[in-house]
Amino acid sequence: MKNIKYLMTLMVFLEFAIHVHAQGLFETGGEESENNMERRIELNGYGRGSLYIGEEDGSAEVSSGYAEAAFRMKFIPDRSVTIFSEFRLRGGYEYGSRILEPVLRELYADIYIGKFDLRLGHQIIVWGRADGINPTDNLTPRNYFVRSPEPDDIRLGNYLFRGRYRLTENVKLEVIWVPFYRHSIYRFDLFEMPGYVNFKDTEYLSWESSGGNTGLKAEFLFRGVDGSLSWFSGFDPQPGIDIDHLGMEMTGDIAMDLTAAAYRHHTIGADFATVAGSFGIRGEAGLRIPVDEYRDKIYTPETDFRYVFGVDRSIGNFNIMVQYIGQWVPGYQEMPELMLFQQLEEMPFPETLSYTEIPAMIDEQIKGFNRIIHGQTHRVSHTFSLRPSMDLMYHTLKIDVFAMYNLSTEELTVMPKLTYSVTDYWSLSLGGQYFGGPENTLNDMAGPVFNGGFLEVKRSF
Repeated sequence: MKNIKYLMTLMVFLEFAIHVHAQGLFETGGEESENNMERRIELNGYGRGSLYIGEEDGSAEVSSGYAEAAFRMKFIPDRSVTIFSEFRLRGGYEYGSRILEPVLRELYADIYIGKFDLRLGHQIIVWGRADGINPTDNLTPRNYFVRSPEPDDIRLGNYLFRGRYRLTENVKLEVIWVPFYRHSIYRFDLFEMPGYVNFKDTEYLSWESSGGNTGLKAEFLFRGVDGSLSWFSGFDPQPGIDIDHLGMEMTGDIAMDLTAAAYRHHTIGADFATVAGSFGIRGEAGLRIPVDEYRDKIYTPETDFRYVFGVDRSIGNFNIMVQYIGQWVPGYQEMPELMLFQQLEEMPFPETLSYTEIPAMIDEQIKGFNRIIHGQTHRVSHTFSLRPSMDLMYHTLKIDVFAMYNLSTEELTVMPKLTYSVTDYWSLSLGGQYFGGPENTLNDMAGPVFNGGFLEVKRSF
């Protein structure tokens, strides 16, 4: 009930602000030039159609086909207020069912008061300077199962308040308060699971009665180097998995309902970006300290230290970025042998296991599954990513490839994309996705869902 009241209050505020300023704008419209009107209201967006081809039983099949329209509006009633909104509507076929999804991606107001900036509403916040892998980015969720050639489309907004204060010309302070918890979307129900495992839907947006999530950041902008120090306290957008219900019969058969479960943690982070000659250098690190002990809460990760270091170089129309991504788990313990998600009709319990030992054994299996989700299957993990790109034909043709290989888990991800700008408004994209890895890795589970190619036609306006 509280979240509904909060949402209604926020929407009424924004609607009132738009109405008041729009009324004043159009009342004085006869006194202002058309050029001034265009500066006050900016409209743009796109329409696109996408087709994804996957593989099923050795044959190609259409895994997704949809049309999507996006509308963005920026309203600037005066120098002290800016209102931005983006709305999307997607319809078609996806993951075996028909969809028609209206999505309010963002709707927020910026208010400028001297050295202080305030942004409130439904918004996407991104922290960190690394490319794609950001240990300090814990503020807003993602939809890892969205079908889109644009990597940023996985990002989702949340209702929050952000304040920035310009302490000096080179130092900015930022504080963020997130009253709602909104978890990332990870469709475990699409993975191949045995019949006795069921993933339940969870409430996507919920009121956080313990005071919400808080983020603090000090950003430094000096000659030759930019950087920041940050602190986050709250629930991670990426939840773990918990047991919602466990049913057992005397025959040994089980039925299990699993659900997403949020864990609270503190993260101390830092990042930087600089230039050394013709090379760009960036780095980011975060120390994640869960509030609850992972041995007591099976969905909670162990304390870990995550870090990224990257170098990029441009030579004419060619650009390449190389990154090293590491993760260290100080309290690491050996992974259990995972049997829970094998494709069997019933759970393969050891013969020596007694009836009373079954719940503890299943808990250990779920802990192991969560360690896969949190990337804690090794004490130290080493991953490298590579992103070469090239602009050709007077910048009308762009070739981009993202590849990532985890030396510790032997998981490989490759996502090539070719984009051709037919005109200033029409573009054509062709690409593919490949996720591969050994058994009991995320890539092994996600591969059958995502592997394949795509074709997209887009019209911007």
